Amino acid sequence: MGVNIFDCNPQDFCTAEARRKKFAIDIGWIMKDDGKGEYQTLAPCLYKDYTGEYDRDKISAVKF
Repeated sequence: MGVNIFDCNPQDFCTAEARRKKFAIDIGWIMKDDGKGEYQTLAPCLYKDYTGEYDRDKISAVKF
């Protein structure tokens, strides 16, 4: 299902490392200068129509 939603290959979901590599920017994963990775507080995938800048008025609401 994720392959269809995100329009990618099944291999992009096979391991945590593959998922992180494929979706790092969208999920806000950054590598610091000391070589350690961490998540940004607010990942770009949380914003509707993200254009490279954080805009609190564009934070997407999750609807179930």
